[in-house]
Amino acid sequence: MDNSKIISIKIISAILIFVLITLFYFFILEKAVKISDKNLLKQTTTFIIVSTLKSSLSVIEGSTVGGGFSAIISAETNIQAGDIVQAPYDFVDFVWRILLYGILIITFFKMLFMANFTDIGIYILAVGFIFYCISFMKIKLEKSFLLIGKKLIIIGLILSLFIPVTLFISFSSCELFSKNIEKSINIQIEEITEKWTEIKDNLLSKGIKKSFSSTLKGIKELFKKTLFILIEYTSLIILKFILFPIFIGFVVYKFTKFVLLYFFGSISATKFEKLFKK
Repeated sequence: MDNSKIISIKIISAILIFVLITLFYFFILEKAVKISDKNLLKQTTTFIIVSTLKSSLSVIEGSTVGGGFSAIISAETNIQAGDIVQAPYDFVDFVWRILLYGILIITFFKMLFMANFTDIGIYILAVGFIFYCISFMKIKLEKSFLLIGKKLIIIGLILSLFIPVTLFISFSSCELFSKNIEKSINIQIEEITEKWTEIKDNLLSKGIKKSFSSTLKGIKELFKKTLFILIEYTSLIILKFILFPIFIGFVVYKFTKFVLLYFFGSISATKFEKLFKK
């Protein structure tokens, strides 16, 4: 086989690889956007429920209730209203903040997709493959163009595929693992929110003095239940938005390094690794 045919095969192969990468990019991008929207909707719904719970506890704990409620309680038990619900309120506020951070993270990546930020990687990838193909045809430019092409291809792959692939695999795998758990926890959170709202309404009613003893007992029992549920949900959020993305990102990173080592040699793989160590 003569040299021109070998060059033609290399160029055609490079073009086919670029087309396959581009098709895969748009496929995985669509999947990543859909699963991000789905998770954003789910977390926003839960966030609203937890916000309602936080609001109920805030009213009980705050000064608005404290004026009438504390006077009645202090005369009989020397317990302040805020002391009763301070612990559950603090923990609910902690979960509320974690949920908010989770929503901000998903929204941030969604904004990147909406701004077509990852599309820049495809353009850089295309330029990289052009340099790569030119290096086959021009012997004098072979080394320099091949080096530039490799660098641009590496940058293009990182910008275009790393974020959508990591998000899609992370959210998909976590959803398979936690789907039933999250559904059960959400139902329980709705139930305890309704109960805390009932307690709030009861404490604000005129019959507060007569119902205080039973209400105090109910608050203690409900606090235990609230604590266990929110600990489970906090663990789930940390797993979903921190541990899984870090693990999947690490796997994608190692796989990318392996691909670069296989196709472009140890120098490109080493340079790729240094990008993440800076």
